[in-house]
Amino acid sequence: MFRKPVVAAGILLLAVSTRMHALGLGEIEVRSALNEPFDAVVTLTSASDEQLETLKVSVASKEAFSRAGIARTAILRDFEFIVERTQTGKPVIRISTDDRVREPFIDFMLEAAWPSGRLLKQYTILVDPPYAMPAEPPAPVAAVTPAPRPQAAAAPSPA
Repeated sequence: MFRKPVVAAGILLLAVSTRMHALGLGEIEVRSALNEPFDAVVTLTSASDEQLETLKVSVASKEAFSRAGIARTAILRDFEFIVERTQTGKPVIRISTDDRVREPFIDFMLEAAWPSGRLLKQYTILVDPPYAMPAEPPAPVAAVTPAPRPQAAAAPSPA
């Protein structure tokens, strides 16, 4: 008697649960230093193959920046986005520029859009200066030993 409604409810829940996997934007990993072309990777979470194929990534609109109270800097025009998989198969968004980054702080909003959704996420990153290579150690200096002091000549003793 209750068998048909239970089976129908189960099928409905299964169909709905497969659509519930929403794409997410994870953390950003900056792989470049100050005064180098920008190179960073944003991890994608819960991304289906269909979403990855249709995913369009860009810097958010001027209006989105304005609503968030973030200044839209000129370097953001040079950002290029590529959706790819790492060697381990993890989906990521690679962000890069051809020009060198001269600003140590970059604050921006990333927009990811696919046919069934859209996502905005703000990132504030610090672009570290390149690690200073330690200078060559100074050449060892030979130890200087003081020359023996000449002793004063003994005065002749009175006889």
